[in-house]
Amino acid sequence: MHHLTVNTKLKSNFPETSDFLTELNLKRAEAGLKKYGTDLSRKDFTDEIWTQQALEEALDLANYLECRLAIPGKTQHEIIELSFMQYDAMKIADKLAKQLRQMDKTE
Repeated sequence: MHHLTVNTKLKSNFPETSDFLTELNLKRAEAGLKKYGTDLSRKDFTDEIWTQQALEEALDLANYLECRLAIPGKTQHEIIELSFMQYDAMKIADKLAKQLRQMDKTE
């Protein structure tokens, strides 16, 4: 999937933050292109590789949110919101891990 396709989906799914998210997403795409010499339209990755990459990113997100939770001074509302986001990240990671295990079984 090319980053421009992702941006179109961001605009339709998150209209209240679409400009901000689109700008951030474009910057991430540019940074990835600079760092790796390719963008997300690359064809050398299999479904399994993309799934593994997504799983690693979801786990990183859960860990980053855990680090944020560990910083003192959060309100109860902030703690709850971060906890829900961390839970969502782990749900995504769990689904990706199940898909990855399924892919391993079919090979």
